[in-house]
Amino acid sequence: MGYANMKFEHSTTVPLIDEFVYAGKVWRIGATFTELTAAATGYVVFKTPANAITLYQISEVGKTGGECFVTLKEGFTLTGTPTAITTPYNVNRNYKDSVCKLTQLGYGDSTTLTLTGGVDAPPAYLSGENQGNQKAPGSAAAGDYIPLLPNTLYALAVTNASTGTANINVLFKIVVDV
Repeated sequence: MGYANMKFEHSTTVPLIDEFVYAGKVWRIGATFTELTAAATGYVVFKTPANAITLYQISEVGKTGGECFVTLKEGFTLTGTPTAITTPYNVNRNYKDSVCKLTQLGYGDSTTLTLTGGVDAPPAYLSGENQGNQKAPGSAAAGDYIPLLPNTLYALAVTNASTGTANINVLFKIVVDV
């Protein structure tokens, strides 16, 4: 029995994102930046496939210490070599992690990587421990999925906006080839 003529149709009872998870098209990618100095930025870099729709969603940002800014950068010129992220994790554990279609997947910080030009999404601000508990330190909320351009270089950027060092962990979900 062949599967070449199967049609993937949207269910009226299952949310679309769950269908993407069931189909093995959702990936969790992240990085940890330890002792990120004041005003330094950590980057998770990736390039979207040329012939596939890609959707991006920030999942969580965990941190110690003060404030930070989180933004998505698009279409910049990258100088430096990111440390490779060799295994993005498929949310559906029945699918192999090694088949993610993102390229140039890696991470680094502003001491080793420079991003020039491009467009920045509006930054999200996460308050720190000295902000009167307006928001619990080290927390972030997930947003909606954002469609990304094909064959484009992106970076999730987290900037330490405090006066001391911070440990920042970022995690995002990406839907590839829908």
